Amino acid sequence: MKLSEAQQQLLFQLYHHYSDGEAAAIADLVMESLTGWKKIDRVTNKTMVFSLQQEEKLATYIEQLGKQVPVQYVLGEAWFCGMNLFVDNSVLIPRQETEELVDWIAKDVRSGELSKKNIRVLDMGTGSGCIALGIKKLIPSAHVHGCDISESALEIARRNASTHQMDIEWHQYDILNYNPVFANAEFDIIVSNPPYIPLADAGTLPENVVKYEPHLALFAADEDPLQFYKAIAILD
Repeated sequence: MKLSEAQQQLLFQLYHHYSDGEAAAIADLVMESLTGWKKIDRVTNKTMVFSLQQEEKLATYIEQLGKQVPVQYVLGEAWFCGMNLFVDNSVLIPRQETEELVDWIAKDVRSGELSKKNIRVLDMGTGSGCIALGIKKLIPSAHVHGCDISESALEIARRNASTHQMDIEWHQYDILNYNPVFANAEFDIIVSNPPYIPLADAGTLPENVVKYEPHLALFAADEDPLQFYKAIAILD
């Protein structure tokens, strides 16, 4: 199977489930993962013949994508702040708006009084570690801590920190059950992207988000959707 044939086969399957634009974007990620080539290189090497291993991977990817498993979980990777992070369905997929939050924090620090000190940052509900890692990348002098209730999530955060050789302190911590471990830590910045969607609103989300992303990181109690924000405010 040639590269061009593989891409056409992939796109044919994706068009059954996604818009043309979404299908093209997903196919681009999959083909780059399979070949290690950017789009321009794939165009100039479209007659390249896939190995048996590449064909087997493609078949597996197509099967999973046909079930609408998010492509980041299929490939086991997501890009964030220029870093390729490992992800699986125990953590939320890093999103563009979260990257914008990290950029805003970094710009705010650089332009203000905090630029004069080695700041201390706490990322609560760190998941894949993307926010903590993004801040550490953009502000290397920062002392960054990340916490999460999920040990599975912390394992992924540690793995990503190790891959990108970043020194970050990780803690298992339940935001909703006050623990004095951070009481006197005097953080300059506390950042979080906590659950805030009432479980009753699950039907308003894309089906593949509800089906595959961790509910622990998505949903708050119907009776108090802001419960995590209130708990975080106690530490500030």
